[in-house]
Amino acid sequence: YHPRVGEVRIRGGSTPSEGRVEIFYNHTWGCVCDNGWTLREASVVCRQLGFGSAYEAPPAASRVFGAGYAPVHLDGISCYGWEPLLGWCRNNGWGKMLCTRERIASVRCQIPKMVKNMARIRLVSGESTRYRRRGMVEVLVKGKWGPICADRNWNLEAGAVACRQLGMGYVYRTYNVTNEAECEQKRLQNVFGNDYGNTVNGGTEAEGTAHSSPPRSSNQSSLTCGTSPAGEILDGPIAFASGISCEGNELFLKSCDSAYYGNQGVCCSDCQFAAVECTQALPDLIPDMHALEESLFSIDRYRLGSLECAYDEGCLSSSATHFMELREHHHERFVLRFTVTILNLGTHDFRPLRHIDDYFWHECHAHYHSFDNFATYDVFNSSLHRVAEGHKASFCLEDTGCTTTGTRYFDCDAHHQGISNRCYDSYGRDLDCQWVDLTDLHRDGTFILRIVVNPNRLAAELDYTNNVAMCNFTLGPPTRIDRGGTISNVHCTLSHMNVHSPLGQLELETN
Repeated sequence: YHPRVGEVRIRGGSTPSEGRVEIFYNHTWGCVCDNGWTLREASVVCRQLGFGSAYEAPPAASRVFGAGYAPVHLDGISCYGWEPLLGWCRNNGWGKMLCTRERIASVRCQIPKMVKNMARIRLVSGESTRYRRRGMVEVLVKGKWGPICADRNWNLEAGAVACRQLGMGYVYRTYNVTNEAECEQKRLQNVFGNDYGNTVNGGTEAEGTAHSSPPRSSNQSSLTCGTSPAGEILDGPIAFASGISCEGNELFLKSCDSAYYGNQGVCCSDCQFAAVECTQALPDLIPDMHALEESLFSIDRYRLGSLECAYDEGCLSSSATHFMELREHHHERFVLRFTVTILNLGTHDFRPLRHIDDYFWHECHAHYHSFDNFATYDVFNSSLHRVAEGHKASFCLEDTGCTTTGTRYFDCDAHHQGISNRCYDSYGRDLDCQWVDLTDLHRDGTFILRIVVNPNRLAAELDYTNNVAMCNFTLGPPTRIDRGGTISNVHCTLSHMNVHSPLGQLELETN
């Protein structure tokens, strides 16, 4: 798929029908200034995307949907309201703008109300605060409410769909309800056929529609907990859905793939039910392309004896093990160094997944790490085969600096980690493990350095499509890396590819 000039898209919203507006021009997606932005202009965007008219045009979208990292393409847009494309409206011209990313346009579009095959969900036995609401997710099937089994597929993607369907914004986290007392209560109430649970705020419910997969007999047999052949419940808590697997962009949970969805019920092993916490604000982590591109300029040479810390952290390729075991400290390794600066341009601070008591101490570097797989580094050739063993980078998160609208708060040394909104954490190229080990790469050519932030999507963000940085670079001459080598023709861009695409799954190519 190759976008055309003038195509529009929206990013950063909790639903597909809202977000900051971006338009394609000069091979790049860019933002639109909100100067003079009204419902007329917003409605043109909504109709161009296939929605109804706009019902809101929030000003200063960066405060609502995050700032993103795209340049500003258009300013001074003025529409009559009948235009089929935003590019048909009057404007100041491409690249002629008087605003920053803090003042970009956004939309909230009308979408048709879907009533066929309604499937409602609600939160029960949870808590509600000003900004967050949480609880166990229940589905209504044929007039009966029941929970969802929490299995390995109950993740942020599934939680995002649940929060979207509930109209509660974004997913902050998903978790399991394993309270045995509650489990016993549900077992008894299922046996006696009673409705159960105290709903959040008097019972927040939402509608949805779509089709689900039929029950899989293998799943049902593995989850038996005392049901008769006729389906009569004899013992144990049951759920009305299990094996739900979502991509994250669905409008309803029932649109996701599932192993079972029905009112006959399946047993949840270990009494683990699906629960979610929804929020109105999230961070948005974006690699800084300028800092990355400026730092890619050389292959550095080190003796193995000076890299013991890096070896212990898994930052060298597997070929280093042989020389380390032989204690050949004069053996040389050749690494491609670079700086990774991570900006938080969302609407909330980024905090580690771990509780402060669970941070892990790195003896060599004498500080705590709060995130053990914050980024991944890999190198591919022009044919998209991985040619150098990358590694997973753990970080001690802090506010290295901030934009003019941000305020430093987090400090790695103070055992108080995170990245504040509108601030950034920078790991310079001079630090251990800020590299990919290229010792085993014995040829010149054009290569791609790929850096993925939050690669497993374990931490919730406004937008995951801006987490991948791709840097093209040329290695050579001399012809062998162990004689030196130069880096040239460096160009870095944000990639909107899926981090789980084939580029990320290819095996290491034999050199």
